[in-house]
Amino acid sequence: MVRKSPCHYCKQRRRKCEKTSESEPCKRCVQMKRKCISQDLAQLAGDSSEEEEEEDKYTAELQDTIEMVSIYQQVLDLEKQIQTMEEEKQALVKKQSEPQWIIEYSDGQLQLKSQIKSIDELVLFGQSVIRYLSPFGDAFHSKTLRFEMINPSIIKEAMQTVAIHMIKYKKPLESSQYIQYNSIHFMQPREAIQRLVDRYFFCFNDTVPILHEPSYREHYSKLKDPLKDPITLAICASSAVSHCRHSFLSSQEKRYLGEYYYKLCMEYLIDMFDDPSQAIESLLVINLLQMFWFLTLRISESKKWASVALLLGNSLRNQNKSYSKDVAHLDRMTRINQATIHRNYTLSEFLMTMIDFIIYDKREDRNILTEKYDVLPDESQKIKEWIELTNHLIELCLNPAFILIVTQARHLALGDPVELSFEDILRYEETILEWWHNLPDHLKICQEPSSFNKEMIQSSYDVRKLMMACFMNVITLSVQGVFVQPKHKKDLEDIYMIIRNRAIMMAMHSADMCLYLTKQLESIDKFCYSPSKVLIRAIDSLLLLLQVPDNDMVEAAKAKLREYMYELSIGISEDHQVSPIGSPFTILSLAPPNTAPSMADLYKNYPIPGEAMIYDVLRTVVDRGTNS
Repeated sequence: MVRKSPCHYCKQRRRKCEKTSESEPCKRCVQMKRKCISQDLAQLAGDSSEEEEEEDKYTAELQDTIEMVSIYQQVLDLEKQIQTMEEEKQALVKKQSEPQWIIEYSDGQLQLKSQIKSIDELVLFGQSVIRYLSPFGDAFHSKTLRFEMINPSIIKEAMQTVAIHMIKYKKPLESSQYIQYNSIHFMQPREAIQRLVDRYFFCFNDTVPILHEPSYREHYSKLKDPLKDPITLAICASSAVSHCRHSFLSSQEKRYLGEYYYKLCMEYLIDMFDDPSQAIESLLVINLLQMFWFLTLRISESKKWASVALLLGNSLRNQNKSYSKDVAHLDRMTRINQATIHRNYTLSEFLMTMIDFIIYDKREDRNILTEKYDVLPDESQKIKEWIELTNHLIELCLNPAFILIVTQARHLALGDPVELSFEDILRYEETILEWWHNLPDHLKICQEPSSFNKEMIQSSYDVRKLMMACFMNVITLSVQGVFVQPKHKKDLEDIYMIIRNRAIMMAMHSADMCLYLTKQLESIDKFCYSPSKVLIRAIDSLLLLLQVPDNDMVEAAKAKLREYMYELSIGISEDHQVSPIGSPFTILSLAPPNTAPSMADLYKNYPIPGEAMIYDVLRTVVDRGTNS
């Protein structure tokens, strides 16, 4: 097949234009049932002026976006229908398989003859005994407890304000304005590639192992020109603009190099994402670029391509039905591909859920972590350890008692009132304890979660134990932090007081432990983990605690918030720590609707606007909370 100059339609969409001959229409125009017009004819027709061409490009991209969003919505509708059918099926199965117990009356006593196999069944049996055998019916059945928040998550509302504004500003940023000159003061793109690739695998792929390092290194060693490889370009684009203590670029260099790699990468991605033979590569490139899109505030692009990644991942999963079932017999590359698809699909689903949640306030109660990850034999020891940790967390996330409480806590944090029984809360706490006790000793910093203390944390240098303790305390803070305001009911005051006091004590203790843990992890050179992932979650929970009508507790929470902001500022570049004077987020939050400048204009003085925006939002909401 001969590659010719692209026709007008393909040029507008920046797609590959394939023709069998110069006189024949291209494949894409035939598929789309469009008239294939050459660029020469288009120019003769007078529609090749720069302004009109720019408008055509933007309109074409907008049409593509609408088409992809429409497809994505159809997929969501189908998923909801399938989910509804599955729930109906499960309800029917549950009804048909409800446990039955044999009770024998002997010598004036009732004796249970059946075996009870789980805590859930024991609770169900207890409820049934009270309801069906007692002459008082369910009079003694535990009543529900109601919880409410005065205000929902402040950080979530702030991020929603920012995200909605960025989505409204449709026109994407152009890389050319950042790379139109090649400063002699900047590191040259080709020279930086190796260091950026190495930094990616050390600083980022350990925590989100979406790219199999050994097979990529093999691929990389065979490249004649890394600047023509889309995966390498995507790695370099995100690695360049990101910040951690191992960054070796100035802020201006970060943006210059990031935009350079990104522009080249997008030329490949646009040409290949709809090619089924390159689906895995396209999925990887999209997920690798998500960090770049966020840090350069290209939220519309992030949203558009996240929907494409989800469709690609879903299609690849359907083509690989055998995933996670007896993978040991598979050949190396098949197993690597299946693991890559699973990890990237999970990340795509998480990103799309977060985007839908922040922008559209969609609150789907579904668990994304439904299958354990395959640990590939030739992965590094750090990756194996990380996946082991993640798989243990997935075990917890699949427990019904855990799902119930975490889901309700999430709704409560968003301002929705929830009702839970005392049994639900007790079952959750038993589940957490049992899960912790069942962890292997090499993952536990102590035998009892209640034993966490400062000295224990500061004397440990085992990343596995510190990370698992970190997860445990983040979970505790996130859940207990929203149960501090039960709505009183008559005859339940004592229970409410117990729950409230215990929630406050556990939340404040976990807030302390999270701070010690992030500091200790930062002190370990062989490990790179962004503390902001923990600090932001903790700050959000502490802001909720400011609503509790307890002056001593509120003052303690304010003091902790100041500590957290100080720790967060250590991980932010000094030239991106936005001053309260002229804060772009303050301008945005106070401006009347449809009058504020674009986010790109508001943060144009910061080379990495996403980094500045995160700091600006957090500092603003924390200042408002601690100064009130």
